Amino acid sequence: MKIIDTHTHLGASRTAGIDIPEEIWLKTMERYKIDGIFSYPLPDPYPDSKTMHDRIYRFAQNNPGRVWGVVDINPRCDEEEYVAEATRCVNELGFVGIKLHPYLEATNPMGKHAVKVYETAKKLDVPVIVHTGQGAPLALPSLMIPIAKKYPYLPIVLAHAGAFVYFDEALIAAQICDNIYLEMSWCGAPQLKNAINTLGAQRLLFGSDGELNVGAELAKVEALDLNETQMDRYLSGTAIELYKLNK
Repeated sequence: MKIIDTHTHLGASRTAGIDIPEEIWLKTMERYKIDGIFSYPLPDPYPDSKTMHDRIYRFAQNNPGRVWGVVDINPRCDEEEYVAEATRCVNELGFVGIKLHPYLEATNPMGKHAVKVYETAKKLDVPVIVHTGQGAPLALPSLMIPIAKKYPYLPIVLAHAGAFVYFDEALIAAQICDNIYLEMSWCGAPQLKNAINTLGAQRLLFGSDGELNVGAELAKVEALDLNETQMDRYLSGTAIELYKLNK
């Protein structure tokens, strides 16, 4: 059964104060039998987004079929700059999604700067991943309901599914909007069980948000005694389908 971690980070960040090298992820993947990872720049990446996107591309090229890049650009930059870099990443580098971090990028997900994220993702035909949880009110899952309704054919992934505290709100958002998916890192096993029972595993994505979290996230899956179909969908099947990894 394949395992794809749809939320990992690479490199350094001025804000987070950490630096995660490629070797750490290769060791982590080997230790936990992870078949593939989605690699994101950290918010406020050092030295800049373009350099980090290029680094992620090299990481993916050196590990074909095991690493996929995700775009992350602060949307407060000029629209032309944003669109050009996102387009380069998707069309030339093969990245599979675009990330928005409302909290650490100081961007209201319902505001004017965020519009370029949704419009660009729509044009490039890739999902948007939006950080939720820490950083409320900008990171409240409910803020994505009107966005999902405005862009009904744009898949929107709520990263961390509200991160435990706002999980119920994320679950309600996904119940209201069929194009909202939940990535479940930083939620507890009871929240994962609730999400599977309410939405089905086909609306959920496995993610860790860090190499130190992978074991804990996998332990939640083991604790729930899921059937084979549920495990397959949650651990990789939804990601393969949603991000078109087989194309």
